[in-house]
Amino acid sequence: MSSMLLLTMRTLKTLPLLLSLPRTATRWAMRGLSRRTMSRRTSRRSSASALWARSWPSQWWSARAALPGKLANAAAALHLGKFEDAASLYDEALADPKIGHLEPFAVYGKSVALAGKGDTDKALEALNTLAKIDDEYAELAMYKKGTMLEATGDIEGAKEVYHALLEQKPNSAYKLDVERRLATL
Repeated sequence: MSSMLLLTMRTLKTLPLLLSLPRTATRWAMRGLSRRTMSRRTSRRSSASALWARSWPSQWWSARAALPGKLANAAAALHLGKFEDAASLYDEALADPKIGHLEPFAVYGKSVALAGKGDTDKALEALNTLAKIDDEYAELAMYKKGTMLEATGDIEGAKEVYHALLEQKPNSAYKLDVERRLATL
């Protein structure tokens, strides 16, 4: 018998057992370890991680968790159509000095929230800010700027942005979509 077939047969025999165990217990059972070994190792690990967690001040934990929480709440508000709340939550996240690599997501979310609220001028400003953050986001910002101008009825402005995108980034990920949009305008 091939080793793959043997492994599959062994896994199928233990499948009912594995499905009834908690997730960590399943991992240990797959490794062939007993529940006793598992409980010893897990308790050692949990006590060590608890000791490590106690050595850090609680303010550090809450500060680190606060920013992703704000962004998640802002994204949820945006998804629910609460554009005013989403824009204010994105502003709070952007005011946080620890934003770091999450800044492009907050700026883009803010632009979407402002556009949903009907404040297209501020949304376009946010997209300009997004383009200045990094070259990776410049394509996205230009494309979204064109679609926003197109949606507001500024067809000539949208054409200018689309042509600028094709000139500046000829191998853009949005190239085919921009060419289609230009053909229909």
